[in-house]
Amino acid sequence: MRKTIYIVLAALGLCLFAGCGSSDKEKVSPLVKQLAGEWQLKTWNGEAPRDFDAYVSFGADRSFEIYQRIEQVGYQKYSGKYEIRNGMLGGVYSDGKPFGSTYDITFDESGNTLTLTSATGVAETGVYVRAAIPDGVKNGAAVMKSSRTVPIRLL
Repeated sequence: MRKTIYIVLAALGLCLFAGCGSSDKEKVSPLVKQLAGEWQLKTWNGEAPRDFDAYVSFGADRSFEIYQRIEQVGYQKYSGKYEIRNGMLGGVYSDGKPFGSTYDITFDESGNTLTLTSATGVAETGVYVRAAIPDGVKNGAAVMKSSRTVPIRLL
């Protein structure tokens, strides 16, 4: 009889333990899933970039990496964490400095064009298309420690 009680209690404990798995973990929102991936800047405030180029990678784990080349030979890399609240993108660079603005996020019907429009400060709009970040950009970028030198608000 005692063995049966121990077996029942052990089975019940296993069932309770198994039930505590994924429901306790933070779920990835559909917007984060859609945003996750690599993007290249195509237009800034309605014009094609002339003296700069930028790529951004958003991870499903809410990390980001920005690679930008602005009036210089090489790319610079910035990283940090982002968050999405009520359809607005915000974030913090790895040095603890927040983005210069929050951004309204919209996608085209295919999900391959991302538009970020600043919601605070100067109105700025960046249009990005899904594009793999070239290995030469990733491997050759200088890692930047401070976001103070970021000339473009998100970038």
